[in-house]
Amino acid sequence: MRLGHTIWLAVLLGLFPVDLVLPSPAGPATGPMEVHGAEQGDIDSTIKSAIYQLRSSMRQTKDGRHEGMLRTLRQWRDPDLAPLFERLIESDKSKLQVHGMLGRAACDPSHQIDLAALASLKDSLTQFVVVTSAMDAGMLDPDGAMQLMGWSDLSPQLRLALATYLHRNQVEHDLDHLRQLLDSPKISHRAMVALLLLQAGDNQALAELEALNHADHEGRNAVLRGVLDTAFRGQMDRIAPWALQVAANAEHDKGMRRLAMVVALRFGAPGAAEMWYDEFKATNDSVDMLRLATMALSVAHWSPSDLFGPMLVHDNPQVRLIGQAAIAVASGEGVVDALAKLIAMNRLRISQWVVNYTKNWADDEVAPGVWYALIKALDDSPARQQQRYVMAVTASRWLADRYPDQAAKLLRPVLTNPQSSSRLVSSILLGVVQCQNVNIFSALNDLEPTGDTKIDGLVLLIAARSGRALTDEELHRLALIVRGGGQFAPNLRLHAAWAYLKYTDQEKLALAVALDD
Repeated sequence: MRLGHTIWLAVLLGLFPVDLVLPSPAGPATGPMEVHGAEQGDIDSTIKSAIYQLRSSMRQTKDGRHEGMLRTLRQWRDPDLAPLFERLIESDKSKLQVHGMLGRAACDPSHQIDLAALASLKDSLTQFVVVTSAMDAGMLDPDGAMQLMGWSDLSPQLRLALATYLHRNQVEHDLDHLRQLLDSPKISHRAMVALLLLQAGDNQALAELEALNHADHEGRNAVLRGVLDTAFRGQMDRIAPWALQVAANAEHDKGMRRLAMVVALRFGAPGAAEMWYDEFKATNDSVDMLRLATMALSVAHWSPSDLFGPMLVHDNPQVRLIGQAAIAVASGEGVVDALAKLIAMNRLRISQWVVNYTKNWADDEVAPGVWYALIKALDDSPARQQQRYVMAVTASRWLADRYPDQAAKLLRPVLTNPQSSSRLVSSILLGVVQCQNVNIFSALNDLEPTGDTKIDGLVLLIAARSGRALTDEELHRLALIVRGGGQFAPNLRLHAAWAYLKYTDQEKLALAVALDD
């Protein structure tokens, strides 16, 4: 199972999420790279451009371009970049401090955040974002979380987030220190503590959740959603009867009741399946019918196959496809083919579920095939092309990061087929170049140029990330990208810039100049 820290938590506790990087046990090659040479004029102007880009990544901008640039540098996991991230930790801007903490962890052999540096951050919101982001990125292990729980000055939000994380990782810890939050004026604090205590076997905590179900409070709905989502993702099954009560509460809107129904279904609450079937049988609206079918699909990984029987005999062919996919997931048989048919429906909500299922729950025997199906779907239909392009990039990145050997076998034939569309090829390359697993770069570092500027630039970036020797012509083209040739996005230019500095053995000097500002 793979679960990232959930975005709802920041919303529930009144905070803000950050964009996270993909965790990966492998880092890129950072050793010496062979260089054949380049013209001196190119080197001078290119290094100046690279320095400018390094400086730009450290400046917070209104359009947020620095976010993508800093994520790019974090993806390198290069110890030579540690001084840059350490400078960001010293910044007076919270978002830069977050990148600094996560980037410094990426550069460290342990890939864990520095708890001493975390203690130096005075703003509790910044600490919260760093820690929850580190949980997501695999940069805070349970031992580190237990150390943090021993700190006396943690904010309630962070203490609750850590307790939830430890539960999710099945680490026993004392919850008594959280009981005082049952008297907190914040309804979100009381609800989260009650959920944790209930899961630990304290049935008295249920009273707080029952009060929340009927509370007259302007923030009630957000807290309810957060509690339900926490329970679903954190496998907190003791909440199932209460979730069914929320689903049956006519005071709530349909969206809230159905979210609660999904949680009740997830944990097999008696009566939950009957409640779902009654609504499914009663609706005549085709859109609502698909929503209900998708709800059932979302719990297929934990449910018996007979739950989905009514969908198989439905007169709507899309409902039947969803039912077939749900049974495949529940039984573990024919999953890739069934999900490929779902992807072909080209419905955003269903495609997002496929991505989430494949990322968090699919077996290693299943996941590569599903990622590949998401990629290939880009050329299947002219409809919703931007949506499908983003899905293809995402799938390429996850496939390459987690399964580099299989990714190379699956993707190379597509990348080298002259019949493959430029959109398909570029989506794959864009996903691959954002990976942290160096193995995929080595496996694809010999792709031939195609004559398409964008595609050839991405091919060159992959070759550069692999650390193989570049020819004079390739190094010259890499320098052109650094200086703005081809109009690549800032994050890709920065990829090229850092690669160029590494190849010319100028990274330490350039970084020193960039930091002397």
